[in-house]
Amino acid sequence: MKADILADLMAAQAQAPQQSADIGYHTGVVVSWDPISGANTVDINGQQFVNLRVLSSGPGVLFASNDTVVLMRIKTTYFILGRVAAPGAGAALAMRTAFAANTGTLSAGGINVWRDLSTGDTSGPVLSDVYISSACRALVILSAYMEVGGDTSGMMGFEITGASTIPANYYRAIRLSHFTFDPDYDNNIGASVSSTFVIDKTILPGLNSGMNTFTAKYTRYSGDGFITFDRRHLTVIPY
Repeated sequence: MKADILADLMAAQAQAPQQSADIGYHTGVVVSWDPISGANTVDINGQQFVNLRVLSSGPGVLFASNDTVVLMRIKTTYFILGRVAAPGAGAALAMRTAFAANTGTLSAGGINVWRDLSTGDTSGPVLSDVYISSACRALVILSAYMEVGGDTSGMMGFEITGASTIPANYYRAIRLSHFTFDPDYDNNIGASVSSTFVIDKTILPGLNSGMNTFTAKYTRYSGDGFITFDRRHLTVIPY
């Protein structure tokens, strides 16, 4: 008797789980997606469905045309669970950070000419192989300890290369101006400066999906006094 019960339990455990006809899982392809309202059209096995509901999580949901998505069906209602992405192509949209610890000095001249530093820890920080998804958006955080002397302003920005070609620009940079703290220019001044920038297709039309490299660049906004940069951080958060 006990042997029969045990055999029945083992047989039940070995069976594949039964899936109700009311519940199923599917893949689909996004035909269109409105980034403001989330209104959407998704193709599922050749049939187009309009305005499917979405599992919302993280800093916001954004899909693009031709994205492959996984869907759950409950009876006749479909829910978009998320985007399908391969390793190295969006499976991990992780925060990336690069750090340059030592002091670098910016050369004289070259106002509004973006470049590496001339002495000390001269280049970067650099973040290579940052995958930007089809949503084409990211947060970029810059920070540094800056010192300036004389009637001078210094800036740290970033350029993007690889899948995108976007030069550094003072709209996307941190800045320290001597005049702000010492209008008479009697002393050298220093401060920790940081800022966060949102980048996407509406702000940077040249931002493309794929592997991108973010590199810190430097320039003078005004003046010819000395400028140094220390403890420089560059962080990119694709989402």
